[in-house]
Amino acid sequence: MFRFDKFLRRDMKLEEKIKVFNWLQENNYLDYGVVIPRNVLETLFRAKLDDGWDFLTPFLAMKMYLEEEGYMCTNENQNPGDLKIYDADEISIQVNRIVVNSFKRLRRAQKCMINTKMENLDYPEMKKHLHENNKLQSILYSIRDKLKEI
Repeated sequence: MFRFDKFLRRDMKLEEKIKVFNWLQENNYLDYGVVIPRNVLETLFRAKLDDGWDFLTPFLAMKMYLEEEGYMCTNENQNPGDLKIYDADEISIQVNRIVVNSFKRLRRAQKCMINTKMENLDYPEMKKHLHENNKLQSILYSIRDKLKEI
């Protein structure tokens, strides 16, 4: 059993994430459709939701780690501080949403790059700007081509 008093509040190290993951698994919190209650997370993080970043930083780090391990999570439509693991059949819906939103964000970035007033840039900055714009355009074309194939 790992000791909660040795748990760091700031950045979670990999071994801390693994310990929390194992604790959640041993206590049956890691299953699709389960909500991990705020009080459990507050105990694990040794921080209250009201503590701001002392709670939020490990909360977000743990959420990302759970997603890397195959448990896509959300805190939308949950009580503050709770973390819901999506049902397995909801994961593909959420991934599609992420892809669509990412594509839209890349398109907005491309429009911003295109509409930048180049006279405000000196030569090295303009060269870097054009390089980034070409890179972004290549990414968008590649994504469009792959999506057409699917």
